[in-house]
Amino acid sequence: MNHPWNDTDNQSVNFPNRAVIRASIKLLYKRLSRETMQSFADSLSATEELLPRNSDGLVVARHLANKITRHLRLPEGCIHIRFQEMDNPGYVELGSNCPYQVTLNSKYRNDKHRIAAILAHEITHVFLHRRGIRFGDEFENEILTDTTSTYLGVGWLTLNAIRVTMDQYTSGDASYRHTKTEWPGYLTLGEFGYVLAKRSIALGNRAYNIQSDEGRDVAQTGFRLAIREARNAPLSSCDRFRFIRYCWDRHWRQGKGAAAKNLMAQIARRTYQFESGKTSNVVFECPICFQLLRLPTSQRLQANCPNCATILLCRT
Repeated sequence: MNHPWNDTDNQSVNFPNRAVIRASIKLLYKRLSRETMQSFADSLSATEELLPRNSDGLVVARHLANKITRHLRLPEGCIHIRFQEMDNPGYVELGSNCPYQVTLNSKYRNDKHRIAAILAHEITHVFLHRRGIRFGDEFENEILTDTTSTYLGVGWLTLNAIRVTMDQYTSGDASYRHTKTEWPGYLTLGEFGYVLAKRSIALGNRAYNIQSDEGRDVAQTGFRLAIREARNAPLSSCDRFRFIRYCWDRHWRQGKGAAAKNLMAQIARRTYQFESGKTSNVVFECPICFQLLRLPTSQRLQANCPNCATILLCRT
């Protein structure tokens, strides 16, 4: 599996892969269980990636690989590391038996932060491979890998591997600056922050030692989006404005005729939909694992998500 290096001067805090991220988290809870997910509440400690400055790159890589392997509860010694000149930052050779060969780009041999970020992704590939968890589409499978790595407590190391460079040039009498941001992975930086926030909300852990200002900024951007999602109607935690809007939507959905249908078509972008039949129901996603839930309307009740076993207080 090849590992990319993102290189961009914009769009780094956008969320183009959010649908695949949500599907990935849902799949993880389905295949691993809530108990297994909860067992990863403690993230990989930042102190564990520190080594003496004069350590050889291969020694550093092996040390980090062992730490990540133990964190993901893979067999001891199942990862072999080598450096070689190539175009990609890194890749792993997946087969039916241990050990698995992880190859890192030689130009990162003296950069422990980049080594840590690349290993977090590649060793998570091994974790998913051994458990048979994957999507059919190759790109979506890479998004699943970055999401899993971050949600299980090792992928946050990518935010310490951000590199920002600034080029200055002149044209006539004007002077211009061009800023370029680089990081390893398939998620945007905002999406890394989004997954970290989803992890923190579900597992109650925020023990990340993000050392770069850029990493902290994009993490906060992702946190804000995740927190907004955790306060969507019909959850009891939604704010007053959202609850009033929800009640208005519910009132018009229960109306009759084409006008009501056209109105509901306009508000289909909401995070919930109403169903009518013998009883009126609202369908919405669990804010933890994105499993679809169906509840009767106009009630205060507790919903027990069948996928992640989270108990949700709702006002429907």
